[in-house]
Amino acid sequence: MKVLYITTAFARYDNDSVTPWLTKTVSLLNNKKDIEVEVLTSSYKGLKSHTINGLKVHRFRYFFKSLEVLSHEKCVPEKLKENRFMWFLIPLYMFFGALATIRLLLKNKYDIVHIHWPFPHFFFIIIPRIFMNFKIVSTFHGTGPIWVNYYVPFLKPLFKLIIKFSDIITVNSSFTKEEIVGKLGKGNFKIIPFGASIEEKDVNYKVEQQKLLFAGRLVKRKGARYLIEAVNILKDEFPNIRLYIIGGGPERNALESMIKSFKLEDNIIMLGILSPEDLVYHYKTCTIFILPSIINEIGNTETLGVVLIEALSYKKPVIASRVGGIIDIVKDNKTGILVKQKNPQQLAKSIKKLLLKPEYAKKLGENGYRYVIENFSWEKIINDIIVSYYNLLINRKDF
Repeated sequence: MKVLYITTAFARYDNDSVTPWLTKTVSLLNNKKDIEVEVLTSSYKGLKSHTINGLKVHRFRYFFKSLEVLSHEKCVPEKLKENRFMWFLIPLYMFFGALATIRLLLKNKYDIVHIHWPFPHFFFIIIPRIFMNFKIVSTFHGTGPIWVNYYVPFLKPLFKLIIKFSDIITVNSSFTKEEIVGKLGKGNFKIIPFGASIEEKDVNYKVEQQKLLFAGRLVKRKGARYLIEAVNILKDEFPNIRLYIIGGGPERNALESMIKSFKLEDNIIMLGILSPEDLVYHYKTCTIFILPSIINEIGNTETLGVVLIEALSYKKPVIASRVGGIIDIVKDNKTGILVKQKNPQQLAKSIKKLLLKPEYAKKLGENGYRYVIENFSWEKIINDIIVSYYNLLINRKDF
């Protein structure tokens, strides 16, 4: 079986921070018997096609070397907001990306073309598909359907076209599936949580008492302000309670002002963006991990909640809002505690319960650990992908 992955960005060198989960996914697939995987992605500052971990990475050039910066480093929507020049690169990216795709498809016989971020990459293959016999797998990540519905509704017909002509659509959670079905229409969906895979970890370490942990981008939909309010409710009963907030973002100044206004400087520590090693230390040593996400003004929220999977892989009890794809991970009173969004009182009550009932907290952490090992391991995710591929090809006469 020969598979071509098409994606906006891909690792430029070993241990690159660009989509490491995709690099690992593709590498693991490529190491499987009878599966050969190649990647087509954009160049970055003139980077040519290369091999990484035994994997062929085809890169297409689309502008002058110094100005090939549309992809990598940051997501494309963020770059479009920050710099108007990036809009000029879009048609060049589309033209040369489509041209490179056609050349590859003519040169190699691929059984499956797997597209990540189908808009706009699906349109690289729509004409070749008319003349060639390959199957199309489209993977939607995150809140794309919500973004389209709110900001660019005139593009909905194009997204419906993607749904209609994809042989399989993979999504990261039941929430993402429901959003796409509700806004764009039905299709052949498969839930595969890309980017959420975990591995078994060493869970023998000393835990600090009354240490709460939040990790995530500091934006409104993460709901950190409600967690600060919850700590303010608890501070008199638990004067030694500590909340560590990890991450950066536009809400940081507002959150720091809240902390000062509540006089919580001794109870809440803003750590900013940490190294992976430092982040692991705080996962290991926290008492409770909390993700108080909300649904924002455009309907955007957590499509999965990968940080919860990470916390549970360390056997940590978790508390999270009952929104989005979080419910795929946190089963109330089984693998964690679910609370109403924007409800600091309920957050405080749940935190208090876990602090006063350590055996119950330990049980939740252990249940959650088993659940994520069973449902989010690399082995399961890779197997789900392979089964999906073979199900597409099983009835093809030339396979």
